[in-house]
Amino acid sequence: MPFSPYGGEKSGGGVDVGKGKAVRCPACEKPITARARVCPHCGATLRTRRVSTGMVIGLVIAGLVVLSVVTGSTQQDAGPEVAQPAQTETPPQIDQVGYYKAANRDRVMSFHSDEKLTLAEICALWQRLPYTRGTLFRGVAYSGENPAPADALTFALDLRRALVVTITPPFDKSDWMFMVNPAGQRSFLGGEATCEWWENP
Repeated sequence: MPFSPYGGEKSGGGVDVGKGKAVRCPACEKPITARARVCPHCGATLRTRRVSTGMVIGLVIAGLVVLSVVTGSTQQDAGPEVAQPAQTETPPQIDQVGYYKAANRDRVMSFHSDEKLTLAEICALWQRLPYTRGTLFRGVAYSGENPAPADALTFALDLRRALVVTITPPFDKSDWMFMVNPAGQRSFLGGEATCEWWENP
């Protein structure tokens, strides 16, 4: 049997089977090349070439690489994650209820909150109040069901009566009372602690 220039044998039909792996046609069982799609002997259509396991693994890896690149670029386009601000507690609502102001700027003020006020909250309130040096100031804070004087304080006939209203039932159950006399001396009722800036208003 003659030899092919590629080193393989030539089949009886003159088909070169030296290139690649030789297989047999399932129809006529003559040798043909593994790459053939049609048998050159009988014309039978051959099954398509099987994909090797290595090629499948390569395609899967390539797909994963492409997916990771696309995902990474999408995350970069989105920018860095913005940290959400920490939620802070909402301070209690403090309502000014009554406000007596004398001609010389002496003042008496009453406040009410649905929630009991802490020392920090009452100090923050006091820092915002209109205190004038050399005058008398009294602030009284109530909470919950304890009523704060309103008109009885605002329309008091004089300073003495305005002060008395804040300690007369039903307005004698305040949580905090702070006072500055014209000499600058302070009193703070409602707890042993005082505001940090107590000595330097």
